[in-house]
Amino acid sequence: MGLYMRDNGVYYIKADFDGSKLKFSTRTRDPDLAGSIFQEFLKTMVQYKMNGHLAKQSGLITYSMPVQADVRPAESIQIISFKEHYEEYIQTCTLQKLSGPTLKSKQLTLKKLLECGLQYYTDFNQKMINVFVESLKNYSDDTKRKFITEVRAFLNYAIKQEYFTDREYNRLNWPSFKTKARETVITERDFKTILDHLENKGDSDFRYYLETLYYTASRPSEIIHLQSSDVDFSGGSVKIYQDKVENNKISYIPVDFAQRLKVFAEGKEYLFAGANPQQGPEFYSKKFKKMKIALNLDRNYNLYTVRHTAATDLLNKTGDIELVSRQLGHADIEMTAKHYINRNDGKRKELIRKAYS
Repeated sequence: MGLYMRDNGVYYIKADFDGSKLKFSTRTRDPDLAGSIFQEFLKTMVQYKMNGHLAKQSGLITYSMPVQADVRPAESIQIISFKEHYEEYIQTCTLQKLSGPTLKSKQLTLKKLLECGLQYYTDFNQKMINVFVESLKNYSDDTKRKFITEVRAFLNYAIKQEYFTDREYNRLNWPSFKTKARETVITERDFKTILDHLENKGDSDFRYYLETLYYTASRPSEIIHLQSSDVDFSGGSVKIYQDKVENNKISYIPVDFAQRLKVFAEGKEYLFAGANPQQGPEFYSKKFKKMKIALNLDRNYNLYTVRHTAATDLLNKTGDIELVSRQLGHADIEMTAKHYINRNDGKRKELIRKAYS
């Protein structure tokens, strides 16, 4: 019997009980706290010997053990706040250089969990998970799926760190959602409706932002800080830094659009108003959401759909997947083919007939 430390720094207790070797995790890296838990465990063992049962709850962990020596004790989780561990998890993801949008998604998930009343690991039960899912009812299925994925990713991290247990995780039932985010493309008619709407409102900034997003096939965050010096207006090319993969790509745009963009960019260091820190990172996404509701557009449309639409349209018009992959800034064609290409049946029929005519 004794107190030991795992490779990850978490202390655990080893004990022999009526011929069975048992282990209890203290779920802490604090040696003083682990020592206190060990002392409580020893007291519990003494109580068992005296009273014929072993069931002692300390302030941090519940130990329970059946009388049968050949049955392992049922584990239970700590009554402890998960918020600090979630922030630790986000910090770990930051050090792993995950993209800004991914980190933001994790932060938003933590905020949503706390808003739903989850505070402790014991709150990760089916009832509270259902409450959390219900709070997402106004989001699209794709966004719901992302929230659920983030929660599950955190709990798997917590299991590895021995803050949570497989047993408790496996008790949970998770809803599944069909995602249409990467299957959806903005129709030509809807895109024209969007641009006409913005022109009528006099919102040239948002209009040129969306057109640049489309013609460069970029991620929404990548062009917010685009500078006039990044654009070769005469050659029709744009240098764009891809924060997700941390390198530059060169996207080519139509000459007529390049000339219009030149007029719009005159006298500006940064092309778009969203580059102003006061606007916040969700400046354009919020505007798009409001506009989508006002125009009664497909609820699955979002700013990322513009990139997917650009890739799909470009492939349908050129049939050149390598060209599309380069415009997107992908490292290989397989990524393009797997995630972003969505030919419709009519276009496939047209291309096949053309190929054999």
